[in-house]
Amino acid sequence: MSTAVMLEMQTDEARVVQKAVLRASEELQFSKSFLGQILGLSPATVTRMFQGGFELNERSKEYESAVLVLRLYAGLADLLGSKENIQLWLNGENSELSAKPVDMLVSTEGLLTVVGYLESIIDR
Repeated sequence: MSTAVMLEMQTDEARVVQKAVLRASEELQFSKSFLGQILGLSPATVTRMFQGGFELNERSKEYESAVLVLRLYAGLADLLGSKENIQLWLNGENSELSAKPVDMLVSTEGLLTVVGYLESIIDR
């Protein structure tokens, strides 16, 4: 397979992840500013993402964080279903996490912890 074809496949995958993370952030009721904090991007860059003027690079930290947000959303949707239940869980104190999950999402370590916690419950 040629390098050009491989790069095009990577770009297509990044576009799919970007589109999915934008939809997931809307479902999770994350503001553009909050999504930017999670991904490590400015609110202006997130706005450009929504407008199609910025694309994630799949070799970036932002891309890896976007994939984690997708895993977060999948776990929450699987376990809790409704937007209301998801919001209650995200914004409620969690004794096992010793914090509100939403407060943990702004650091990579916290995002990984919350995703791992959800996935461990699903795997039980």
